[in-house]
Amino acid sequence: MPLGMGSPGRTHRPVLSADRLGAVPEGPFAKIRGLIEIVAGALALSCGFFFASFDSMEGRAMACLVMGLYLLLLLFRPVPLTFWRAFLPVIGPVLLAMAWIALAPLLAPGAWLAPDMATGNIVGFHAAVMALLAGALIGYRHVPVVRLIDIWLIIVALQLGLSLLMGTGVLAGPFDVPMFRNGRLTGLASNANIQAVLAGIALLLTAARVAARLRHQRQPWRALVRNPGIAAQLGLVILCLAVMLYAGSRFPLFVAGLLLAVLGARALARGGTRGGLLRIALITGLVGVISLAGMADVVVRRLGELDVGAAVRTEMWSRYLAAAWRSPWFGYGPGGFPTLNSMLLPDPLVAEAAWTVNSPHNILLQLLLKGGLPYLLFLLAAAAMVAVPVVRHFSGGRRSLEAWGIALALVFLFANGMIDICLDVPATTCFAMFLAGVLWGTARPVPVVGVSKP
Repeated sequence: MPLGMGSPGRTHRPVLSADRLGAVPEGPFAKIRGLIEIVAGALALSCGFFFASFDSMEGRAMACLVMGLYLLLLLFRPVPLTFWRAFLPVIGPVLLAMAWIALAPLLAPGAWLAPDMATGNIVGFHAAVMALLAGALIGYRHVPVVRLIDIWLIIVALQLGLSLLMGTGVLAGPFDVPMFRNGRLTGLASNANIQAVLAGIALLLTAARVAARLRHQRQPWRALVRNPGIAAQLGLVILCLAVMLYAGSRFPLFVAGLLLAVLGARALARGGTRGGLLRIALITGLVGVISLAGMADVVVRRLGELDVGAAVRTEMWSRYLAAAWRSPWFGYGPGGFPTLNSMLLPDPLVAEAAWTVNSPHNILLQLLLKGGLPYLLFLLAAAAMVAVPVVRHFSGGRRSLEAWGIALALVFLFANGMIDICLDVPATTCFAMFLAGVLWGTARPVPVVGVSKP
């Protein structure tokens, strides 16, 4: 039944398709307003990756300011009461988590190890919450998310290109920051793993766009020649592979490969020119293998350290988990982890290697140590309120490849957050929360157009 028809009060669950993701607002003023929201969103969600991922006290304040301004822009448009009612089960547990953190110094004086560092971390948390709300509004309002992602990808391509060119010495950059550390590309993100995660996100989103645009082409090769935009997107895929390899991050490479296989399976399952898609994927993979051969030293060295890295992570997590159960209700406070880590170092040999560790490298441990078990459970409840409708939505029908790209990018971020710091850094955390909000907003049932709700 078409949208806008049916019995009064009936709702229609919109398909998360290219039409929904790329809907254009009606009317000239609405189009201008939509364009401003798209461009501002792409800038707000990408600027942090040029400035050390906003991973500092000042950076967290800047992330909060940027996301606050963007949310304010979105709130200039009236927000229907139905949105706030639908969003309440998501934001409710988040507000309870914030209240728990705020009450911790009163309920357990002295529990926080570094009260002077708490403000910056709390501000960063607020930035992530505002990113979630902004994404939910964007998804709920049918703002063309695909176009926002396209602009974001253009900006990120500039970041990846500058990082690679400046890191290899081809270009003398204006940023006085080291591009390599221990033989690995840290780039403008100032961290090799964050740089690799950013490239992995861009890889998945771009691959989804390329597959979607070529799926119905009878001759994909000619489409590449006739459409420079598709060729440029394919070039971005290759750039992302190169950056991930130069960064030498093993887990992001592995997870990105698995999720690309899932995306490819979805593309083939939906039909289209399978042979052309397979040939393009084969050529792109071949270029990636050639790039791998050119960076064999970095990759081989990192793979050779796999067992050592796993042992270090396991030992770290066991120490941090034991510490978490010594303060299960209130944790050690926002910003208290570096102090806690220095207190847990067992001997000088371990201290020499681990005294600079500033994150537990696991999002669940991070939340547990920051605010205790109640804080973790509140945020897990909020995550479940987002995940359940999204999973139902994707399992309830055929979704576009662009939608699958967004969902897989979010899975990629959370998978990496389980073993690394990407969800402890404002730039990547805000982007993850924005994608989660977009998926939640587009998965919600909306009232039928033209039918007044009693």
